[in-house]
Amino acid sequence: MKNVRLDCGLNLKVHDEVIKDYRFFEDLSDLNEGNPFALRRVLNRLLDPEEKDKLLKHFEKDGLVPTDKITEVVSELFLKLGAEAKN
Repeated sequence: MKNVRLDCGLNLKVHDEVIKDYRFFEDLSDLNEGNPFALRRVLNRLLDPEEKDKLLKHFEKDGLVPTDKITEVVSELFLKLGAEAKN
């Protein structure tokens, strides 16, 4: 697990080892190919339930969590974890 600070100011504990898992890349590929349901699988691989709830509550407005915000977070996490894996 790794602590990651998002650009929005939220700190999350992320399963950083997941970027080495082929199944994670399958899920990312599904998401990239336009399958919006893959977002849930990607998020569940990256975050424990408590961290996922923290993320959703952070972006919740009027009882709804904007999907585009969660997609942006997944992209940001992937970029940050990928950059760290190269170092």
